[in-house]
Amino acid sequence: MESQEYGGSLSSYGLHRGESERDRRPWGRIDLILIGLLMLVSAWLSLHDLGNRHAPQTFWRPDVSGEGFVADFGELRQVGRISLYEGPGAAGETQIDASADGVNWSPYLTVEHKTGRVFTWIAEDKPVSARYMKFTAKHTGYSLYEAGFFEADTKARIAIANIEPAGAKGETSAGGGEQVFDEQDEAPYRQDYRNSMYFDEIYHGRTAYEFIHEIQPYEWTHPPLGKWLLTFGIRLFDMTPYGWRFMAAVCGTLMVPVFYAAARAMFRSTRYAFIAALLLVLEGFHLVHSRMANVDVFGVTFTILMYTFMYKYGEKNGEAGASAEASAIWRCPAFFSDARLRSSGTTCTAARALPSCSSWRYTDAGASPAGNTAARTSRS
Repeated sequence: MESQEYGGSLSSYGLHRGESERDRRPWGRIDLILIGLLMLVSAWLSLHDLGNRHAPQTFWRPDVSGEGFVADFGELRQVGRISLYEGPGAAGETQIDASADGVNWSPYLTVEHKTGRVFTWIAEDKPVSARYMKFTAKHTGYSLYEAGFFEADTKARIAIANIEPAGAKGETSAGGGEQVFDEQDEAPYRQDYRNSMYFDEIYHGRTAYEFIHEIQPYEWTHPPLGKWLLTFGIRLFDMTPYGWRFMAAVCGTLMVPVFYAAARAMFRSTRYAFIAALLLVLEGFHLVHSRMANVDVFGVTFTILMYTFMYKYGEKNGEAGASAEASAIWRCPAFFSDARLRSSGTTCTAARALPSCSSWRYTDAGASPAGNTAARTSRS
């Protein structure tokens, strides 16, 4: 009767009664060596050329319209391009005017600050012959971290000889023209992933920064855990491309032993666990999400753990005692909660499959969860 009750479910998990002792053996040194090698490969792929470890850190944040400053090149220069690095803020607008003599001004560029360009370099080709550039806040609510001007022919960065304030400064304004031109080595001629945010980093990486500085979060459609985890990298490496991506790379690397453990539990084979983890390391989607400040990599890691412990719970099948079953099953909602706090859509989709995982325990002829419970009760 006992064999009939539990034999089918054991088979459904792939743990056949006749499997060899070699397949059932516990983890050994070879497992640890293989995991270590795979983690080294994953860490190198994720962390290599991840992004600059330096970026502008000081900023100008005007709080009244008309506040501004004048940047002096020291002589007449042929300006060909301007690059700007923006920080968090709702919106705003800056008017930039050009002058050859500091008396007669002509409009050079109107910059509309947008939330989608946070911690991102933007560049615009705008040729003009000028010595002075005047920045004026038309609408406030933004932070300007750095600006750089480049010559039209040589593309060389134009040095700033002097900066003078212009207009009335607000009582709660932060910084000024000195902060906009104090980190000129950071100003690139063109934007790339090494110096700027891209894709969903403008939401998740930015919100991690806001968590640290206790600013009202801009992005709240995802639960906070993943963005909170991103803050550790920013605290270690400042608000730089390397810093806001670091924890995603760490979690992507930690996903490798988690995936190995899941495959090892299911297949009872070092060989197949290694193949499964190797495929994960070489999988492009895993690599991409390990190299950006995105929260998906955290949710996937917790989801794998959730399924792994659900599987272990199914393996026990009542034969290991109530405490052992409880030890496995309580981890399922625990890691589901972690994953759910990371993201909503992906994890909820995965969680819908948990009932089917539970039903694997009751796959012998006509058995059901209720029937299995009754069978255990009758045995006791």
